[in-house]
Amino acid sequence: MDPIFLVLGSVTLIAVAVLCIVGVVFLLDAKRQLARVVTVTESAGRDISELRKALDPVLTEARTTLVRTTETLERIDVQLDKVGKGADVFKDIAEDVRAIEQRVVAKVAGPIDDITGLFAGTVKGITTFIRKLGAS
Repeated sequence: MDPIFLVLGSVTLIAVAVLCIVGVVFLLDAKRQLARVVTVTESAGRDISELRKALDPVLTEARTTLVRTTETLERIDVQLDKVGKGADVFKDIAEDVRAIEQRVVAKVAGPIDDITGLFAGTVKGITTFIRKLGAS
């Protein structure tokens, strides 16, 4: 065999050997990285499990608070309806009082005007009489 082929074959075998060594190193590194990924994933799973356990009482309390808040808001709504109806009643009463006032004023205005006119005339007559008596 030719020495060039022997050198070329030896270089090829060395290159394949180096390639195998690099492949083995790469696979070992990939194994370590995969082990880290598995460890991190397991740790995240434990953390999520602990969070779920810790969150259950909080969610239960939040649900209870939400139910209580809903009940309170419903009671407030009922009370506001009652207040609204009461305000409507007061409005109706005020309108009735206003109508009565207008009717009373309409019926009494004429006679009061007559009485004030009579009183004003009487006062004016008495004043004029006293002036004429005082002037004489």
